[in-house]
Amino acid sequence: MSLKNFVVDRDTAALKFIKFSIRTIFIIFQSCDPLRFES
Repeated sequence: MSLKNFVVDRDTAALKFIKFSIRTIFIIFQSCDPLRFES
């Protein structure tokens, strides 16, 4: 296992985690304040 592949895999996992976190936070905000997002 080369170091380059390990770094790429780690960055990809981090990117997926960040996208998942943003989506989760957006859903939480949307459910807390639905009127703001309907207009």
